[in-house]
Amino acid sequence: MQRCGLGFLSILAAAALLGACGDDSASKIPEASRFERREKPLHERDWLTRLTKVEPHRWLASHQAGHPLQDGDKRIAEMQRQLATAATRFDETPRMIANRAVQLEGMLREIGIRETPAQLINDLLSTTAGSEHKQSFGTLVQHYFNLRRLGQTKKAALTSLRHTIGGNADKSKR
Repeated sequence: MQRCGLGFLSILAAAALLGACGDDSASKIPEASRFERREKPLHERDWLTRLTKVEPHRWLASHQAGHPLQDGDKRIAEMQRQLATAATRFDETPRMIANRAVQLEGMLREIGIRETPAQLINDLLSTTAGSEHKQSFGTLVQHYFNLRRLGQTKKAALTSLRHTIGGNADKSKR
């Protein structure tokens, strides 16, 4: 019985010592904020998930403006029209087009090129003119980025994409 009592006391002593070695920084954080997951403001988010309850055009317009936009702001309506047009020419949904445009903006920024998501969508839309088939926005984003990373100017990269899409459209007619 004495051995059991000593074992129990040893466990209690070890627990007390371990408890005393805790990180005090956690106890300085208010309890509610230790467990809260804080979401970034709308305009700072880098990606919209399927579960996000925000329209892609509102998010993208706010992201591009660098601050939340109020209802009725003409930039929201302009972005909605742009994404609706893009959705008719690309395989992806407006949400995915918006996500890929913001992703491309960030990738280009990392190599010293500044282009807005709206510019990128418009430019990539221009490469599909005359094509009878929907294109993959994600694929065009990747090709455009690779061409720019290799040093092509914006104009040269877009011309290259136009020729590629035009060439594929001609092959599909045969």
